[in-house]
Amino acid sequence: MREFIILFLTSIFGGSASWLFFVKPKRKKAIAEAKGTELDNIEKAISIWRKLFEESEKRLLSKQDQFERTQKEHSKKIKNFEEKICFQTDCKNRIK
Repeated sequence: MREFIILFLTSIFGGSASWLFFVKPKRKKAIAEAKGTELDNIEKAISIWRKLFEESEKRLLSKQDQFERTQKEHSKKIKNFEEKICFQTDCKNRIK
C-alpha cells in the first residue's frame, strides 16, 4: 500500500512539475505568437484599406475636376445661346 501511495504521489508531482516547466511556457508563447500574428494581419488589412481609400479618393477628385470643367463649358454654351436668342428677340439682357 505504501508503494502505491509513493507511486501515486510521484506521478502527480512529476506531472505537475512537467506541466509547470514545459507545457505552461509553451502555451504562453503560443498565445503571444498568435496575438503578434493577429496584429500583423490587422496592419496588413489597414494598409490594404488605406490603399483602396486613396485610390478611390484620387478617382473622385479626377471626376470632380472633370465635372467642373464640363460645367464651365456648359455655362459658356448657355451664355452663348442666350446671347444669340437676345439678338433675335427683345430681351432684358440684350447686349447693345
